[in-house]
Amino acid sequence: MHGKKNFLLLPIALLLASAGAAGAQGSPCLIGAPGYSYCAGNVTFSGYNPSVPFRPFQSDQGSGVQRNITVTFNPWVKALRIWANDPDATAKVDYYIAGAGYVATFNITGDGRPCVFSYGFLGLGPGDHFITRIVLRPDPSDYVNWNVEYQKGSINTNNWCRITSASVNCDGATVTTSPFYQGSGFDPFQAGTGTGEQPPIDISFQIPLYSVQVTAVDPDYGGTRMEAFLADGTPLPAVYFDGDNRPGFQTRSTKSVTDSRGIARIVLTSATGDYVVFQGLTGTPF
Repeated sequence: MHGKKNFLLLPIALLLASAGAAGAQGSPCLIGAPGYSYCAGNVTFSGYNPSVPFRPFQSDQGSGVQRNITVTFNPWVKALRIWANDPDATAKVDYYIAGAGYVATFNITGDGRPCVFSYGFLGLGPGDHFITRIVLRPDPSDYVNWNVEYQKGSINTNNWCRITSASVNCDGATVTTSPFYQGSGFDPFQAGTGTGEQPPIDISFQIPLYSVQVTAVDPDYGGTRMEAFLADGTPLPAVYFDGDNRPGFQTRSTKSVTDSRGIARIVLTSATGDYVVFQGLTGTPF
């Protein structure tokens, strides 16, 4: 019986090896932290720390089905910026305003691509209405988590407050989030600690990858980049992330690099004087 199994597996293995040599792509995977990854083997980081200010939140521990999350603003806020991390299916946001209660539900469309990190964005306000509550509703079949920023005063200022704990007081508004949990594979990462300029992050893949994608969170100035190298050390042209030139106003930029010879290493470098973190490192194997 064992001999028959080995006899059947040998031609299959040869076929898979031939397909890899021809440049066929495998299934992408999210590389959430240093350590083993099925698409790249062992992955090492020269420095790895989860970012505190940009860390997303969710209802429960783990990457299974998540409950709805209610965010209450007291007394109210004028504008919101909401990111859903890696929505594959449609996520929803229920919207409540002062004097009227529930008024609408907004959709954040998923990308339909499991194992490929992306983010969905929803902006609410400003207007004549005052926002008193939102309910974040992931699709029951999909694991997502969230980042939320809010603004109490004028939309023209840069004073955006960020939800970083279950209870936050900022800009004259107290915000409570329930249920609340942090710590996931979608955690943005940086080389060191703090919120100052970070040293470059050197990341090596035990198994060279066909393609690498990563998202830069809040790049303000030009110069934040991803440099990639082949197994023999040959450098590829650097890929630059898009800066918004607006400190205090969060944006994100996703870039990728592809090479059929195999990417064995990347270096992520932030622009001079800019606090940038990275998220959603995704590898596509041969």
